[in-house]
Amino acid sequence: PESPRGICGATADVMVTRNLLRAVASGSGCYIHVVENTALNLKNTALEKGKFKGPAALERLCKLFGVSGKDDYEKALNVSNAVLNDLYKPEYVKMDLVEKMAYPPRFKVWKELGILPGGAKSEVFKGVVKCSTNLNSDPVNMLLDCLKLGISTGIYGLTLTNLLNDVLLGEPEIRMAPVGLRVIDPDYINIMITGHQHTMFVHLQERLTEPDVVAKAKAVGAKGFKLVGCTCVGQDLQLRGAHYTEIFDGHAGNNYTSEAILATGGIDAVISEFNCTLPGIEPICDELLVKQICVDDVAKKANAEYVPFTFAERGKQSEIIIDKIIAAYKERRPKVKLNLLPEHGYENNLTGVSEVSLKKFLGGNWKPLVDLIVSGDIKGVAGVVGCSSLVAGGHDVLTVALVRELIAKDIIVLTAGCSSGGIENCGLMVPEAAELAGPKLKAVCKKLG
Repeated sequence: PESPRGICGATADVMVTRNLLRAVASGSGCYIHVVENTALNLKNTALEKGKFKGPAALERLCKLFGVSGKDDYEKALNVSNAVLNDLYKPEYVKMDLVEKMAYPPRFKVWKELGILPGGAKSEVFKGVVKCSTNLNSDPVNMLLDCLKLGISTGIYGLTLTNLLNDVLLGEPEIRMAPVGLRVIDPDYINIMITGHQHTMFVHLQERLTEPDVVAKAKAVGAKGFKLVGCTCVGQDLQLRGAHYTEIFDGHAGNNYTSEAILATGGIDAVISEFNCTLPGIEPICDELLVKQICVDDVAKKANAEYVPFTFAERGKQSEIIIDKIIAAYKERRPKVKLNLLPEHGYENNLTGVSEVSLKKFLGGNWKPLVDLIVSGDIKGVAGVVGCSSLVAGGHDVLTVALVRELIAKDIIVLTAGCSSGGIENCGLMVPEAAELAGPKLKAVCKKLG
């Protein structure tokens, strides 16, 4: 720049840090929105005495939080309230569950640094305020806020969202499942789901398998309904797919794959509730007569019909959505050419890996994995997690290349998020991928079958 400062006197460090804090606050707000809705759906299910598919997960959360109840409904109510109470605290009151969830030595460091977060929603609010015009100009102070937001987002928006989902939706089970465009079956009315809020689909996905609704599909020439996974909510459904074999066909791809999924012509509707619902799908949906429905307006597309999700009205909303999708199927299928790619993807993709399912697979403790690392048969475990990007060579190019390099060096990879969509579609989660691993990791994979 021609000047070392902005017209207001802000340095380059201040400008960059303000922009970073604004982005971090916005991202944190997104994840806190998700965990808030998930906790509310768990609470409402408990109040209505609904079904929990993961009772063991509920017991673990009760033990972790130090809460109890006379039955599962009261336990779930107390768990959800513990989460919500923390989210709604003011910024100057520290959240209770951080210490219960965090690795103790790390919690000690956070406390010493003074970065333990207050109420998660209030921390987002304060972060947005700090980075506004002519306010905070201390880069270090703003960066410490970024760390606070990272703690609340990681523990609540990420970890607790998944643990609450385990209670409502069922726990992951290690299994083999198909991935890629091959999962699209043209004999069914196919619904592509995009977002992060799986609990918003619970009633709908169960309703779609009931005989009277299947009969409606058959009346217009389809065998029934199928959900096609896309973006992170698709990954979540894939993870828990052992509980949803009747309705879920598999995970087709990550965020930037959504355009290709629609281009097959085999998708009849898109239901969105969060990111990554790309604006780029709008003209494709219009061209291919794909019905767009949004159930949470944070993900409202310009040409999508808004059918807002509310727990109390979910039954009525499901019927509205089903009727609209059937109407779209009737209109579009005679007019739209199918361009299916049944050869894309893989049939035997390893999925369902969670802390609990992996520990169970290892015999109930971590010693077998630790022993492999100590012996040098595995050099370590790396996490490759996150969104897709079109930079660094193109869609998923860097991610796939990184994973190939890691496994070639005998490092086992755990992956989640849209990263895993690209990694699985490129064949790195099938048993045959062991051939790409280093000699020691390859031997371990073959020994484990």
